[in-house]
Amino acid sequence: MSNKNILIMGFGTQAVRYLECAKLNECEISAGELEEFFLCDYNKEYVKLIDNRISYNSFENEMFLEMIRKINSRKKLQGILPLTDTHVQATAFAAQELGLKSAGIKASILSTNKSYQRTVFKLNSIKVPKYNVVDLETMDEAMLEKLEYPKVFKPVNKYGSIGVKIINNKSEAMEHINNLKYYSNVCLIEEYIVGQEVSIESVVQNKKIEFVNITKKYLGKLPLFIEESHLVPYDTIDSSIKDKLYELNEKVISVLGVEDSLVHLEAKIDGNEVVVMEVAVRMPGDRIMDLIEISTGVNLYDCAVKLALGEKVNCKRSKHLYSQVYWFSSPQAGIIKKIDGLEDIDKMPETVMTGLLKQPGEYINKLESSFDRVGFCIGKAEYPNKLGTYIKRVKEKFFVEVVEQ
Repeated sequence: MSNKNILIMGFGTQAVRYLECAKLNECEISAGELEEFFLCDYNKEYVKLIDNRISYNSFENEMFLEMIRKINSRKKLQGILPLTDTHVQATAFAAQELGLKSAGIKASILSTNKSYQRTVFKLNSIKVPKYNVVDLETMDEAMLEKLEYPKVFKPVNKYGSIGVKIINNKSEAMEHINNLKYYSNVCLIEEYIVGQEVSIESVVQNKKIEFVNITKKYLGKLPLFIEESHLVPYDTIDSSIKDKLYELNEKVISVLGVEDSLVHLEAKIDGNEVVVMEVAVRMPGDRIMDLIEISTGVNLYDCAVKLALGEKVNCKRSKHLYSQVYWFSSPQAGIIKKIDGLEDIDKMPETVMTGLLKQPGEYINKLESSFDRVGFCIGKAEYPNKLGTYIKRVKEKFFVEVVEQ
């Protein structure tokens, strides 16, 4: 058994690559998650890679801290790796207490609260949308009447596009506020910026940026902000805009005080300016890390493990390809009766991988966040326009039949 004990927090349904990389780095793996994730069919093949499973049913930071202390008391930890925003703060506090690597406490606190981010960025002359932080319990019709619509409403503490929506009038605002209260009583109300959205993925080790990538985002239908597709790399933008994105990324990472972490920064190109939307000091979702590996040869899963262990990351690029993920969704909520077309998509020469998040017989929600999707496919090509053609063919092939309940 290895003498390197790593704790992965937030196992979820996409942790397999982290588990494999941890094993390749000769680690004993402890993993914390809800029991349902360890038992679900999607994970059965990979749970065997975990040496020590820890189940919990609460998401309070205090509970996570106590759990980490107990794990460390049984066998000293060499690294803690949070995979979701929910675990970022607790692991940063625990890492400092145990002398381990993390994004740092300041970066972790700012990363998990959109209101704090806006305030700190504004104080440091980083452009953000015009915004107000509001207490939904005190929000009344008179206040909503005064707003200049459209506005974007979003909870300060969620991710995966949960609760983020363009609101066009007072009536829509009142209805959406009732939905937002389920997540948080504090909400951001900000101006809607029209422009191309991008994300910037970075590897930061010892406060130094070792790797940067720019991803092009394709959003689905408004008024929601659910990403339908991502393209890596996004290198066809004007060179001056690209330089501004790199400069923005460096300044954001500096202001956050990021120590050792992957960083996922989301921004919009507003004419000749770039505007920060939000940032997280953890790995990006939506298979962006797979795209980066396909396109550049850089394995960010391995980087994340090495960052947690305090070992030197390898960010040397060995490829230059284009890759794109497309997410399948259902036109309505209900029980999935049939999924068709995936076999044909698998046979396309551009296809690298496909996957389903839902199976026939399972219930699918109405598409309201990134968690309400059916599956995905990833393609690669030497030129981005070939991928555009590929995605069109994919859309024509994929079919999901749902029986409304």
